[in-house]
Amino acid sequence: MNDDLKKEVRKAALQNAVEHDGKTKDKIILSKVLGTVPEFKSRIKEIIPEITLIVSEINNMSLEQQRTEIQNNFPEIFSVKEKIKEDRVGFPPLEDAEQGKVKTRFTPAPNGYPHIGHAKAAIISEEYAKMYDGKCILRHDDTNPEDTRLEYIAAFKVGLEWLGIKYDEEKNTSDNIELHYDKCSEMIGNNHAYVCTCKRDNISKNRREMVSCKCSMGDLKQNEERWKKMFNKYKPGEAIVRFRGDMESKNTVMRDPVLFRIIDARHPLLLDKYRVWPSYDFAVAIEDSVDGITHA
Repeated sequence: MNDDLKKEVRKAALQNAVEHDGKTKDKIILSKVLGTVPEFKSRIKEIIPEITLIVSEINNMSLEQQRTEIQNNFPEIFSVKEKIKEDRVGFPPLEDAEQGKVKTRFTPAPNGYPHIGHAKAAIISEEYAKMYDGKCILRHDDTNPEDTRLEYIAAFKVGLEWLGIKYDEEKNTSDNIELHYDKCSEMIGNNHAYVCTCKRDNISKNRREMVSCKCSMGDLKQNEERWKKMFNKYKPGEAIVRFRGDMESKNTVMRDPVLFRIIDARHPLLLDKYRVWPSYDFAVAIEDSVDGITHA
């Protein structure tokens, strides 16, 4: 381990120790080092003894001695901490936010009961809306009829009331299902999407290997005919609409993700009226645009 890396290890160990009553752990510092310099994973046996030695030295120092060394050798640690304290009086400001024009949303999927993660998201959305004299929408993402339940929708509303969270508007994603169909037809017509009838295993294999399937080569007529068949001919799993992304992208999400699929389950609100349902990634983009969401 060279001197520069030893210095970084000592800096990380001192900072962690001061933040934890003067004590740190070699495993914690090791993870920080590997996170910063991943190539050291191949030399892990070599660097562990060095880290252990540095951690031991720092743990034998008093808290005051640790603070003094930071002040003398790594003063930026304290200056950064002070800046964070100054900036975090209340929520940090939103980028490009205008007073009176901010609109946020809380979009739970009603497929289970609310938990702490939902509470966090709802509180942040409402607090930012209040901070900018804006509005907050409660939008139930009910686009999977297989697991959407009215009792879960009710549970979220009860939970929000218990938290004291008030929203300015309530709606369901399924309210705009016809609009979603129109937007999908538009994407197909502009060659931004296509209907794929490949087997699920083949789709997964092609995405891993970054290979386009034959369906992606189909012409407009084929895709429009297949799109119509999704509403009354194809069975669930036989056809999906996929975004025409980039199958060679390093970001696997962009490898022609699913936009629509067939689900024959009975929807608790719309009953058996619809069987073609948008994915969350498609629906949230349309809904955020329609609702005028400025920050999410």
